[in-house]
This record gives sequence, structure tokens and C-alpha cells, in this order.
Amino acid sequence: MTNGLADVLNSIAAEFEGEILPDSERYILIDIGKVAESFGQSELKDRYKGISAVVPLDIGWGVSAMINGKDLCDYAQLNSGIAVPAYVAEEAGLPSKQYQPKDIMYLNLM
Repeated sequence: MTNGLADVLNSIAAEFEGEILPDSERYILIDIGKVAESFGQSELKDRYKGISAVVPLDIGWGVSAMINGKDLCDYAQLNSGIAVPAYVAEEAGLPSKQYQPKDIMYLNLM
């Protein structure tokens, strides 16, 4: 399961390659379970449904909502720049560090 999860997280990072700015205050959320489903990994889909990866972007897209950055304090930032709940990073076995969100963050609504 761990390798599959790492593949899912790496695919999220690859999809936004060139657009990720690790310390940006603007971000989008990507449902890890939905991405796992697109890989045909039903076990991962069920386990991570509703769990989001934070993709910090170098530019904003359209409408955004102001969010308290403290809501993301239990996230870990992967080397790719995306952030996931710390337990997800640990389960994936990917190198990470504690995510340092800004006090005010802007969630881009897709």
C-alpha cells in the first residue's frame, strides 16, 4: 500500500509541476482518494477519501477564500512542495518536513 500511496502523491505533484511554489499563501486542495481511484486503487481510494493534499501555487486561480493557516499546522510538506497530513506522508514513506503555512492562506476554489 505504501508504494501505491507514494505514486498517488507523486502524480499530484507531477500534475502541477512548474506551478508549485512551496511557501505560497495560495493553494488548491486535491482529494487523495479521488486520485487513487483514477489509478484503480480501491483500497487507497477508500482509506484516503476526503483527505486532501495542499498544492501551493505560484499564482492564484479565480475566486479564493481566506483561510486560517493554523488549520494546516498538522501537515507535512513533501520534497515536491505539496503538503499532506503528517500521517499520510509517514504512511507514504516520502521525505518531508513540517509544513509552515502562512497565518492567512487563500484557498483557490476550482
